[in-house]
Amino acid sequence: MHPCPTAAMLLVWQLVLPTLSSAYDANRVVCDADQNIFCPPSTSCCPTFKSRKEPDVVVGYSCLMGWSSRFPRGPCCPHYEDETVLENFEPYWRGGTGCGNGYECASSSIDTPICVINSTAHPMDYQGNPIKNKYETMPRYRACKSFTKDGISLHGLPMPLSAALSYKNSSSLTSTDGLDEHYMGQLAYYSNIGQITADDRVNSDIKTAIIGIHGSGRDAGTYLCALTAIAVDASKERSFLRGQKRHINPKDVLVVAPWFTAPADDIPPTSSSLPYLQWDAQYPIFHTWRYGAESILDANDKHNMTISSFGAMDVLLESLCDRNQFPNLQRIVVIGHSAGGQFVHRWALSSNSWCFGNGQFVHRWAPKADLPNVRVVVANPR
Repeated sequence: MHPCPTAAMLLVWQLVLPTLSSAYDANRVVCDADQNIFCPPSTSCCPTFKSRKEPDVVVGYSCLMGWSSRFPRGPCCPHYEDETVLENFEPYWRGGTGCGNGYECASSSIDTPICVINSTAHPMDYQGNPIKNKYETMPRYRACKSFTKDGISLHGLPMPLSAALSYKNSSSLTSTDGLDEHYMGQLAYYSNIGQITADDRVNSDIKTAIIGIHGSGRDAGTYLCALTAIAVDASKERSFLRGQKRHINPKDVLVVAPWFTAPADDIPPTSSSLPYLQWDAQYPIFHTWRYGAESILDANDKHNMTISSFGAMDVLLESLCDRNQFPNLQRIVVIGHSAGGQFVHRWALSSNSWCFGNGQFVHRWAPKADLPNVRVVVANPR
């Protein structure tokens, strides 16, 4: 494992996310249903206009994150197609920018896009409490590219019973037939490529995978948005590849945002017979998943099994290390912020996953010991 200060700084700059939230609404945000343009939950649709001469002609949308799911989002800043900031990456992203609640879009004396405090505004959070903005100016938030309806769908990663048993030091399973006999539930996640374990697809183009662990607000969809925007910016940073001269290509980057759901969350229905795993958000301590707690026992689970959030994370990591699915994956960056930073720190120190072998551990899914390099980034673990 290796620290990644450049990715951490990008994360802190672009992804200042919630500290506490009782529930997360997983409903997509509709930008233009006719054009199949959607944004992740808890984001805003920001229009991209054709030009300043045609300010009413909308040619697309990007998605603006707030700095907390407890606060309403701030304003989108005007963005014009013919003035895109990232000219070199137009095929991948034409997103705009925005500001936090209580700020407005402006430019500095050297024409740097910034946000300035709105002295006449009196912003309130969703509970009716005043938002106390401390700074006169703030950097703009980077918006992410919009998604199709299917592109922002929630997916599930099946959790093998064997993974749960290994964490409990229990005996091995007796082989039985049928999916439900081998799996106990599924870990909810968002991804920029859809289902990551599709049997009919080999992800040969993916060379970099970024796993983003949400904070206590459990707003995984927001993390998907933030990390896809970061991937574009990181493609300009050589240090992201630890000194290599070439940049990453955003098209070669997989972003996965797992969701450690709680009973209070608005979880969409699943077509699978496997339920989404949940963790207690309050007992015996707030946000138990960040400590590696066991999932809540499903009353309908005939196996009577639970799995640690750390165990579920190992399954996700090892799914990416599977060379049958990702034959050309070179690196995995696991990023956690706030409570997610706590989770990543504890999980990485305690994990004995074979995926941390750094090419020295032979496994049946990586018979040549050709494993991706795994790097862990812990940001603001408070």
